[in-house]
Amino acid sequence: MKFKGRWLPETVKDYRATCLRLSNDLSNFKQDDIYKYYVGTDIRNFNYAQQIYDYIKKHYPDLLLPHLLAYFQQNDKIGNPIIHEIVPDFNFAAGTLRYIKVLGDVLKHFKQTDVRQKIIEIGGGYGGQALIFKHYKNYLYTIIDIPEAIVLAKAYLAANNFDVGFHDSEHIPADHKYDICISDFCLSELDEEGIDFYIDNVIKNCLFAYITTNCSQDKLDLIVHKLKPSFSKIIIENYIPQEQNRFNKIIIAKNGLLS
Repeated sequence: MKFKGRWLPETVKDYRATCLRLSNDLSNFKQDDIYKYYVGTDIRNFNYAQQIYDYIKKHYPDLLLPHLLAYFQQNDKIGNPIIHEIVPDFNFAAGTLRYIKVLGDVLKHFKQTDVRQKIIEIGGGYGGQALIFKHYKNYLYTIIDIPEAIVLAKAYLAANNFDVGFHDSEHIPADHKYDICISDFCLSELDEEGIDFYIDNVIKNCLFAYITTNCSQDKLDLIVHKLKPSFSKIIIENYIPQEQNRFNKIIIAKNGLLS
């Protein structure tokens, strides 16, 4: 099954080529000028990182236990991200902290105990979110992205010795069932045809969806409207940290089997 809709504007062909180029040398890819323009969380400033750390410390302190942090820190070992010393001897990139915060959010809302829960991520980037989830528990994790981004993600996750499944946007199997769907901004950056495609063919086949959005209120309302037939409960939360001149929200969607 092939994705229908607009995934990326044609003006970002340089991003596709950049993913292929960087897959051959991961040493500095998180600092690459073209790559960080499109996927720049790992170069965010200290204040951004501090806000996320404070949120995790308040709401998900169990994710800051030393043995977990030692695993999570592996996401900062490759690619040369900007590292911040948030508190003495606590050194993390903002992107990694944000991935930990997403893990906490999902664990809070999705409380099933199956140790082999199946996760699908739409627009997985270089695989950092997958890496954090896999470090926490041996989830069955699959990433959907454009073919060139998958080449980079495969190289990155292989370098970290992690086994993750992939579906490129040209070849997505129909009717696969998953427990959790994650979309970090990706869904809200699609046109309406693309939103319909992923809700109809991926998201509605999941028990739970965690979707961050960076779109207008009208588009947020449109996404929620399209999710409602498949999910019994939808919660809208503020995105942390809020960024100036951006309208970012989190959509939590649960089907009738979840409380």
